[in-house]
Amino acid sequence: MTYKIEKIIIPGLPNIPLTVSRFVVAHESGNDKNTGPHSLDAEITFMTRNFRKAFTSHWVGGGGRIVQLAPVGKLQYGAGPKANPYSYAHVELARTKNPETFKKDYAAYIWLLRYLADQAGIPKKLDEGTATTKGIKSHDWIRRNLGGTTHTDPFGYLRQFGITVAQFKKDVENGIGAATVVTKPVDKSSTSKPVPKPSQLVTKPSAYTGDSIVDYLKSIGVDSSFSNRTNLATQYEIKGYKGSAKQNLELLNKMRTGTMTPAKPTAKKGDQKTTSIVDYLKSIGQDSSPTNRKNLAEKHGIQNYTGTLSQNTQLLKKLRG
Repeated sequence: MTYKIEKIIIPGLPNIPLTVSRFVVAHESGNDKNTGPHSLDAEITFMTRNFRKAFTSHWVGGGGRIVQLAPVGKLQYGAGPKANPYSYAHVELARTKNPETFKKDYAAYIWLLRYLADQAGIPKKLDEGTATTKGIKSHDWIRRNLGGTTHTDPFGYLRQFGITVAQFKKDVENGIGAATVVTKPVDKSSTSKPVPKPSQLVTKPSAYTGDSIVDYLKSIGVDSSFSNRTNLATQYEIKGYKGSAKQNLELLNKMRTGTMTPAKPTAKKGDQKTTSIVDYLKSIGQDSSPTNRKNLAEKHGIQNYTGTLSQNTQLLKKLRG
């Protein structure tokens, strides 16, 4: 089995270097309300529109599809401020209730974790060592050993399909048969199925032709609750959503056609008012220690960094872009 990596890089992502590459982090969505045949597309849509709160480099789902949303080797908002500066890549797994879909997803998930570890020169060892030990880490391991997060994934979801912690460790470290064959990532132009442009929301095929947004969402396997409809309305630029008939019809039409207003300019990240490099680094989840500031200074061409006011001001400007 070979795998293609569909690249749909989210526009406007922060371009912040890592302190050092130590981890590839294994996640799963944790969203048991999104388990239908289009769960992967729904997760990608949501993350693309809400990346300022959280984003990861890769998603797996839909029967073994792999989608890359962010560059590897750069800061991602995936596992909290204590792990993010050291995480080369974060891999999310979209949920399903279908055992055959899960089997394909799981094989691709294992392959990708191992592939990214090889790419970064990180040992293919799961959840071993201390906070400075390189390897593939579960989000749960990050919680227990580094802190800064309360998530315990991916083990709860994997157990639903009989994958124990021991089995997951064995598969990560040894691979799953032919699924470990390395292939080069391909750009979206060469994938066999059309991939939406980053500036578009994913449209979902449905046989439903009625006027109910609830029934439409159910027909495509997406959560139809008021809370999720409110989130979708925000994504489709419908302001002040209250669930009125007019708003529901507008949302239904936009989801069917993929129509949305142009994205607003990306807001700058972190505390834009502070003049302190330490406070700014904390605001973006980066290590603010003198050692890390010296590393950042060198990466940005600031020689002989000693932490002077002028050097800190220069570094702050470069990080803000």
